[in-house]
Amino acid sequence: MVARQFEKDKIEIKEPFKIRLKAALAERVNRLTQPKEVDVDINRFADDLSKTTVRMLVEEKKDQKLDPDQSMKIEKSLRENSRMEFLKLRTPPPRLNVLVTTQEIREAATSDSVTRIRISLSEQAMEWTMVESGDQTQERLVPE
Repeated sequence: MVARQFEKDKIEIKEPFKIRLKAALAERVNRLTQPKEVDVDINRFADDLSKTTVRMLVEEKKDQKLDPDQSMKIEKSLRENSRMEFLKLRTPPPRLNVLVTTQEIREAATSDSVTRIRISLSEQAMEWTMVESGDQTQERLVPE
């Protein structure tokens, strides 16, 4: 993706730079995905990788004075393309089918695999009331 972006913007890069960039991005990926138990924010991930790429490109092309507007444009494009690529990699979360009746739950599982929860639900309804006293009208929230 980075190579396509550089090609699109007519930026020629040499093999040593490609190797350094690949290593730097691999290091950033490794840092951003640690620990494994924590989900990765793809927006932050894309931002970090695009900034790292552009920073290294500016350093590489410092003798050619890369235009700041062009580098910002490249960073924005890389960020957007990265986000789109990361979205393609996402997998949907696992689904849990919920059984609603006691009979379905008893038929589907053993007592070891089902957690039983006792819950009491009560409603405390409230309503808006207008109270007039003298010349004044007040609105109040009162129990039903």
